[in-house]
Amino acid sequence: MSSTIPTPANGSSPGARTAPVTSSPTPAQVAANSSASSLVNDPTEVLGEFDGGQFMLMLSRALGSVSAAVVDNERKGKITIELDISKIKKTHQVTIKHAMKFSRPTLDGEASEKVSRETVMHVGKFGKLTVMPEAQMDLIPRGA
Repeated sequence: MSSTIPTPANGSSPGARTAPVTSSPTPAQVAANSSASSLVNDPTEVLGEFDGGQFMLMLSRALGSVSAAVVDNERKGKITIELDISKIKKTHQVTIKHAMKFSRPTLDGEASEKVSRETVMHVGKFGKLTVMPEAQMDLIPRGA
C-alpha cells in the first residue's frame, strides 16, 4: 500500500521553505545598511582625499618610522586614526576632522606626535563621499 503526500499548489514539498519575494531596496534602505554603503566608498580613495593627499603621506611616514623604532628598540609602538564627521547645515556635505596620533619607542622612553586637520566632502547617492559633487555640470559642454 503506497501513500502519496499532497504537495502545495506551487509545486514545492510541504516541509520546504520558500524564499520571500522581495523587491529591490530603496536608496534609503541601502544607505542605512552599513555593509551596503561600505561598498560605495573605497577607504584608500576617501583617505587619499583628506587634506589634498597629505594625510596618506603622513600615515605612510608614521608607519615607517614607528615600525623602524619598534624593531630598533624591541618595544611596542602605536598609531591611532580618529575621524569625527559632522554635517554642514543646509547642504549635502560633511566636515571630516581627521586626527592621527603615533608614538614610537625610543632608547629611554617614547616620542609621540599628533596631527589634526579637517576636510569637507560631498555626500552623494548611497553615502558616496567625494571632494566634488557627483552631479556637477560640465564646464565645457560635450560636443562643443
